[in-house]
Amino acid sequence: MSLDLFFDPKSVAVVGASRQKGKVGHEIVAGLVSGGFPGDIFPVNPNADEVEGLKCYPSLEEIGSAPDLVVIVVPPKFRNDLIQAAEVAFIVHDEWQAKGMGSFLLDHITQVAIKRGVKRFYAKVLPKNKPMLAIFQHSGHKVTTEFDGEVFSIACDLDGGE
Repeated sequence: MSLDLFFDPKSVAVVGASRQKGKVGHEIVAGLVSGGFPGDIFPVNPNADEVEGLKCYPSLEEIGSAPDLVVIVVPPKFRNDLIQAAEVAFIVHDEWQAKGMGSFLLDHITQVAIKRGVKRFYAKVLPKNKPMLAIFQHSGHKVTTEFDGEVFSIACDLDGGE
């Protein structure tokens, strides 16, 4: 399997999308929307009608077609069936912290972005995720960080080092 669907999906479902700013499920959807993701975005949460102005689906099945990428932001007891619902699934979970996943993903995303001529990309990082903030700061790229009281907004310049 190629990683094309991970790095260049045409549709993304966010299971555990939240209306509450500062929650991981909200920040992922908000980042896709504000970043201008060109494909379909499907927030999934049985307790919400909409997230960031997008229709919210009660389950993956309700979407109608399998999204290319499923980002899963729900507790482990709800995950088993979700992982098989897409070609590529990405789980956001604390047990992966300090295992190098953030560095690995940032390195690959940066490489793909540079190959495609991207000069700068933006990320949102929750304040409690200090390891990810440090990964950006030590990435070898010029990084600017702003904090709005709830989430860090990071700009990463790719056309030159620090």
